[in-house]
Amino acid sequence: MVAGAMTKTGKLGHVSPFPFGVVNWTINAFLMGAQQMRPDATVTAVNIGAWDDAAKERAATLALIDHGADVIDQQTGSPTPQIVAQERGVYGIGNQSDMRANAPKATLCSIIYTWDTYLTPAVKRIESGNWSPSPYGDFTTMKDGGSDIACCNAVVPADVVAKVDAARQEIMNGKQVFAGPIKDAEGKERVPGGKVLGDGDLWKMDWFVPGVAMQK
Repeated sequence: MVAGAMTKTGKLGHVSPFPFGVVNWTINAFLMGAQQMRPDATVTAVNIGAWDDAAKERAATLALIDHGADVIDQQTGSPTPQIVAQERGVYGIGNQSDMRANAPKATLCSIIYTWDTYLTPAVKRIESGNWSPSPYGDFTTMKDGGSDIACCNAVVPADVVAKVDAARQEIMNGKQVFAGPIKDAEGKERVPGGKVLGDGDLWKMDWFVPGVAMQK
């Protein structure tokens, strides 16, 4: 949502590690959020083949900016995309930690990992013998811990921050991001109206919503 509100070109970039479900749904969710604020927004994603490779992240970020992206999102681990965004005078969305510390002028907000909120009760359940794994991985909600948002840079308007805070609270209250109707880029219905994607469908997601361009 922040990216959609702050882009001037409508062209967003995403530095992606690998082409598989957990990454694909992140790209889709990023664009779906941006389009709530700017319906004509698009995102180009570049796969670098690594979770954390500063040289490849730099090259991908520069390529995205050179092709018009003015907000750079990432699912890689280093702050390099944010640093490059600041060097080039565009904005960024950080990942894993609050990357405003690395690029205070560029980073608008960050996905942050809050594993302590999840792991402390999970460990207690394991110790008591009351924990059992899910066949699709032990997914957590934002409310239960695992991820959250660090928002926002002072350049983000107050009304945008308020909308982000409201959307965050809706998710905390149980709202599903991948709730239908949702069609993919080819027009195929992927999530019918009134339905949501299950864990298994998320893990095997191999499709993109309209407006996503994927590059290797």
